[in-house]
Amino acid sequence: MYKILYQNPSESYETLEVEITEPIEKLKNGLRLDDHKLIGIYDYSAKKILFKCPDYDMHRHAVEEFVYDEY
Repeated sequence: MYKILYQNPSESYETLEVEITEPIEKLKNGLRLDDHKLIGIYDYSAKKILFKCPDYDMHRHAVEEFVYDEY
């Protein structure tokens, strides 16, 4: 199971849990979030982050508990 973390226009964070059967690069390139900002993609079975946005460190403190609650 994977969790996609994004920030909506009101600057709150939301997640989408998905099962991915295609390469993560294809997912990143094909992901359409309209005016939402992709923050990260997490692999819960491997317990690792597959993708971080360039300014992920700015979001890390705000999302750490939100994202890692299932690890």
